[in-house]
Formats: sequence, structure tokens, C-alpha cells
Amino acid sequence: MADRLPWTSSPDYRGTLNILWTCLSTIGLGAFTAIHPNVRADGKWLNLTLQRVGEMMLATVLPEIIICSAWQQLLTARRICNELIKLRKPGGPLKPSDPHMESDWENRVMLTKRAASRDSFSLGSASLNCAEAPSDLCDETLNELSRQSTQNEDVVTRRLEEGINTTGQGNSNETKGIGNLAKWSMGQAFFVTMGGIIVKTPELGAQHFTAEGILTLAKVGLLPNLSDKDVKDRNKADSIAKGLVVIQLSWFLLQVLSRLVSGLPVTLLEAHTSVNVGFTTLIFALWFKKPYNVQYPIPLQDNDSIDMACLFEIDARRRQAFDAELGQHKLQRETFWTPPNSDSAQLQFGLDQHQLPASPKLEPLTESLRRLNLGPDDLDIQNHETRSQSSQDLNVSTVLQGARRAIHRLRRYNYSTEMIDSQRWDFLRSSSVSFTIGSTWGAWSEDKGHGISLDMVMHMIFNILYGAGHMAAWRSTSFPTTQEMWMWRASAIMLFSVPVWGFLWIWWWKAVGSTRKLLWPFRNGDIDHVAAPLFLNVICGYIFARCFFLVECLVSLRSQPAGAYQIEQWTTMVPHVG
Repeated sequence: MADRLPWTSSPDYRGTLNILWTCLSTIGLGAFTAIHPNVRADGKWLNLTLQRVGEMMLATVLPEIIICSAWQQLLTARRICNELIKLRKPGGPLKPSDPHMESDWENRVMLTKRAASRDSFSLGSASLNCAEAPSDLCDETLNELSRQSTQNEDVVTRRLEEGINTTGQGNSNETKGIGNLAKWSMGQAFFVTMGGIIVKTPELGAQHFTAEGILTLAKVGLLPNLSDKDVKDRNKADSIAKGLVVIQLSWFLLQVLSRLVSGLPVTLLEAHTSVNVGFTTLIFALWFKKPYNVQYPIPLQDNDSIDMACLFEIDARRRQAFDAELGQHKLQRETFWTPPNSDSAQLQFGLDQHQLPASPKLEPLTESLRRLNLGPDDLDIQNHETRSQSSQDLNVSTVLQGARRAIHRLRRYNYSTEMIDSQRWDFLRSSSVSFTIGSTWGAWSEDKGHGISLDMVMHMIFNILYGAGHMAAWRSTSFPTTQEMWMWRASAIMLFSVPVWGFLWIWWWKAVGSTRKLLWPFRNGDIDHVAAPLFLNVICGYIFARCFFLVECLVSLRSQPAGAYQIEQWTTMVPHVG
């Protein structure tokens, strides 16, 4: 610790301010360029900027959250492309099964083929009369005309399947989405995953379609007519700016590696920045084809798509009402099983003191729509009771009519009542933030965090990588004191051991929900006094570790080895910031 220097000035050396500015500018430029914010429904520049700044700060402090979000969006975009290709293949669920619609489709194909056949047997302005022609010439000509007729029929069929109206009058509603299925690029799919397609009506407001919502539209012949050009026109990516940032990130990593090879000390701030640069590069790769800084979404304005959005909204509202009912039921059960409060339970909820309250059940969607066919006045979407609040929040009459038309459309596309009632249809979101960051946080929530999932595994893996990156400074000489060195090591171990705590969390909730007699103490809550402090300490330790890295890499600059200020000469010849 003898050969250490406090705050050092340039230009004889690379000063403390140079190190600070180089690292902070590299982190800031990398985060600014790597972050591809989702589309906001309002399209306001100020809100989009604030969202971007917030995500940049999150990428600096918790980069694994952004990486998990980018990973989810990449998988979702690939799934959209693959599903659309499957729908494009023969046997895909695009052909309507309603007899009238089916006959209309077949009649269009048959009549157009017949017209094409008649045209193919016309030679200029005259028609072939086989009775007046030699037999060998007639046979040869008929074979040629038959071949031309088959080719014309194939062309007509292909054009019909692509949704092209041969009469030049435009596409019909039933076939308008068919031609786009095999042509979607990753950019178009990413545009969907970032909330780029919305519905905007007075009844529904402005809401984003999820990826499942767009795929559902595709399955019923309503795939949005979104071209790759539409996405590129909204993409504000600057290739030159990205190239300059890549040069800056590459220069920074190379100069850190050069110092390690030369045996020169690397400051803790540089080590921390190197980890962030690695994560930023990974975000670049995952979001490479995602449109950048898109300000305005594309609204769907056709009536059929709006009807489907009404169905999605109705399903979301009824599930919200059911969740509220379920929360009330849990409260009733807790009050019922508490002996001192049994009398109050009877008074508060009207319960029989000896009768356990029955669990609520989610009413089937088709049954809800059938029951709500009563009028627009004070209808509750989930319960049989009336509720004035629902008519204030939602124009029930208009939305219900659209939802019923959507149900009729689903039936025409081979959706049985059982299929409709067994699936979720809440495919609208009021904010596009829930498409990425919200779903990453939700992986550990009460609803989702009780079982292992790919999102949780990826989150744990990136925590391991983040902790391992900081473990690289295990034997660094840049720590001002021994205590700071051990606190840094403990923080790195904390992040590296996240899978242990994660699997303990999952196992705990599995035990709480188990019916085995051996695990009764977990279910009965007898061990809560051990688990609650344990997980509270883990959460506090995790937060402390993340904060300590940020604070220590800055505070440690107060005292650094003399070699930390020596300059690698080659680094001055490469254009860079800092």
C-alpha cells in the first residue's frame, strides 16, 4: 500500500478525471445506444425520452434485467415468425369453416378458374373449331391449351391464396391477412413484441396488442397488413452513431486487456465498466434486428380487428373481477379459521360459523357473454350482481356487441365452445413496458415465482455472469483497504450464489403448497419464523451487493497504485471518448 497515489491530474499521466470520464462516458454511450425502448401508445416524445432514461439507468444498475427482457423479446419474435410460417402451410387454420364462407371461397376459386380456362381456349380473336381442323393438329392444340389452362388455374389459385383480387377491386376481409404470413421479417415480429400495433377507440382507449393477440388475429384471417417498409420508415436507427459506439466499446475493452497483459493495474471502476460493456454488447446482439426509437405505433382500424380487441378486453375485465373475488375469498377463509374472529366473520361476511366459504369459480367466457346480453345498464362482467362502476369504466353495450361478433368469427374458424372457454383471451396491455421489464420482474412474483421457468433460469444465469465478472478483481491491488477488498469479494459471492437462493425460494413455495404429511409444518406456517428472516436477509444482502459495487468503484479512486495512472501509448492513437 506504500506506492499509492491520491487524486492525480493529467497531462503527464492519465489523471483520475480521465479515468472517471472514460468509464462513465463508455457506460452512458453504450446504454443509450443499446436500449431499444418499446413503443408508447401516446407517441409523446417527452414520455418516450423519460422511459428511455429510466431504462438506461436500469441497464447501468441492473443490466441482467434488460438482457432478460431482450432475450424474451427475441424468443417471442422468432415464435411469431415460426407460427406465421406454420399458418401459411397447407392445413393452417386460415380457411374459414362456416358453410357460407367456405362455399363463397370455393365459388370464387371455381368461377375464376373457369374464366381463366375460357380465356386460355381463345386464340387471339378466334376460337378453335376442332371439327374444321385436322385431327393431329386438333389433338396437339388441345394438349397445348390444356397445359396453358392448368398454368392459368395455378396462377389464379396462388393469387387468391395471397389475397389478391383478380378483378382489381381490393381484398376481401376474409383473405386480407393470408398473403402476409410467410413474408414477415424479424423486424416486423420485433415491432409486434415492442407494442407497435395498437387499438384505439373511445370505448377501449389506446391499448397494445400482445404477440399472442396478433397471432390470434392471424388465425382468424386478420393479420395486420404490416410491411417491412412500414417498420423501416419508423426505425430511427443511426448506423454511423452505432458504429462509433461500437468503436468506443471495443477500444475500452482492448485497452483494459492491454493493461492486464502489460501488468499494469486496472481500477475497480474500469473492471466494473468492462462487465457493463460485456452486457451492453450482449444487448446489442439480442436486439440487433429490433426497430430503434420508434415513436408512433400503428393502430388497427378495421371493424373485425376492433371486435377481436373487444373480446380481449372483456376477458381481461372478467379476470380482474375474478381476481378481486378470489382475494375476498382468501380474506374470508383467514377470518373463518381464526377462532377469536369467528363471530366477526359471521357479521362481516354473513357466513355460517360452521360453514367454510366456497371457492369462487371463473365463469366461462361464452356463458358470461350470454348472460350479459341484457343491456348496457350497470352490468358486472364476472358476477351476477349489478355494479355501477363497470359501466363507468367501460362502455359495456358497445364492447359486448363487438365481443359477440368476435365469438361468431371464432366459431367460423373451427373454434368450439370448449376451446373458447378454455383459452385466455386477455391479449391487450395498457403499457408496452409490461411486455419486457414487467414480465422479467413478474417471473419472481407471487403468481409466477412458485415454479421453475426459463425466465427465472436466464435471470439466475446472468446474475452468475455479473458476479463472476466482478470476481475477476479478486486479487486486484486497486482496493484502498483490506476491508473493502473483502466486502467486494462477499458481494461478488452473493451475486454468484443467486441460483442457490432462487431454488430455495421455489422449493419453499412448493413445500407450502404440498399436501404431504411430511411437509405439513411448511404448509401450516410453523417454520415461517425461520423462512421470513432468511429471505429478508437474502434480499437485503442482494441489494447491498449491487449498491456496494457502484459505490466502491467510485470511492476507490481516492487511492490507487501509481501504475494505474500510466498510459498505454497505442491507446492514444485510436479515436475514442475520454
